[in-house]
Amino acid sequence: MSLINEIAKLKAGAGSGGGASLGNYSTPNTVEPLVAQDVILAGSSAYTNSSYYVQSSAVYRRVFNHGGGQFSVANRHYLSGSSQAQSYVQPFTVNQTNGSISIGSGAAMFNGSSNIDTGTFAQAGNYVMTQHTSGSNGNGASACTVSGNSVSGVATYFSNSSYLQPMSNNDTASIRNGSTMYMYPQAYYTSTGTAHRMCLSYNGSSISMVEGPNAMGSNTSTQYSWPIVPQFGQTSPTTSAGIRSWTSNSPGALTYLDILNTSGGYSSQVNPQTLGVGQQDSPYEGFGLELSNGRQLLYCDQGTILLNNGGTLSNVSGTADYIPKSFNNFIGLMAPGGATDTWICVSQEPNRELVKFYVNPTTYKVTILGSVPLNKYIKGGIPVYEYGHISMTGSSNQFIVLGRVMEGSPGALVQVFNNPFTV
Repeated sequence: MSLINEIAKLKAGAGSGGGASLGNYSTPNTVEPLVAQDVILAGSSAYTNSSYYVQSSAVYRRVFNHGGGQFSVANRHYLSGSSQAQSYVQPFTVNQTNGSISIGSGAAMFNGSSNIDTGTFAQAGNYVMTQHTSGSNGNGASACTVSGNSVSGVATYFSNSSYLQPMSNNDTASIRNGSTMYMYPQAYYTSTGTAHRMCLSYNGSSISMVEGPNAMGSNTSTQYSWPIVPQFGQTSPTTSAGIRSWTSNSPGALTYLDILNTSGGYSSQVNPQTLGVGQQDSPYEGFGLELSNGRQLLYCDQGTILLNNGGTLSNVSGTADYIPKSFNNFIGLMAPGGATDTWICVSQEPNRELVKFYVNPTTYKVTILGSVPLNKYIKGGIPVYEYGHISMTGSSNQFIVLGRVMEGSPGALVQVFNNPFTV
């Protein structure tokens, strides 16, 4: 293994925050040229043209790549001083030949009153789902289909809303099985303040509660379902939606893991201590990569690496390499890398880089295929928020798309660059 891979492994696993400046990268001779750029606002005219201040944190919006050059900006926001709130999706396309951006026809997934804030997003292929809470409407979810640069199949769900109180802005586990998407909300029951198992499905026209809400014996509202980055060309993971972590009310307050299946439920519950993970290292948050053989590597925020092989979890921390940690361990800044078992990510501070790497699907060893300092793309100190976006697109993956969500404005700055790993 090369020195750069050893550096990546050591720094990615250093402490709970993890390092990620790889160093020793090959700097391009010239600044990467900007192919296209646009500020894409995701909201109806009442929000984009209003004299009211739009209450919309960066954590309440996302940029999604739906494949084939179709993208969207999704947003939750409300107007200060007005009883108006909405979740909204604005499609746009990136031309697969020249990289130009074309803005499509957006639509509200939900319109309500008062405010709208905490909640999770999920995407599988051309489906978008978001869980949210909104004033007098209570807790619920909304969804839509993005295709042909437009929005269709808008659906909302508010039944059993007292069980759907969002507890996180982190993205959530989801999976696409045929024409149905399954999303595992990070939610709790307001009456007891405890986490409940649940799963929402969307079939392109309606939302249903397919699992729960079921009490899991937790002692807190905290639970996280971990999203999985699929293989290139896949709309979602295929063998498992990922895992869900929660803390029990049993003596010692152990953190358990549910192995999520492909149809809206879970296949088993695992005590991480049986995997050689001590309570002080118990995994709470994380994300995974699905390998070409269907196995999933799960990278926990405490540094443990778990393997999901056909529904059985094992601890592979001693043999698997760490991957370059995405900025703040956030899933939106990691994407398939254009070939089998390859991915790209924006690495951690202080020296953020655009990194491409390969994971061997049987040995779980990592090879760094290339890295470029991010300041070759971003000028003037403009930050990449942790809730931003990175992905590849183009007829031959010749473009990199960066999406930078904005504070206090309902949209994102989208930029298209030549892909430095193919030119």
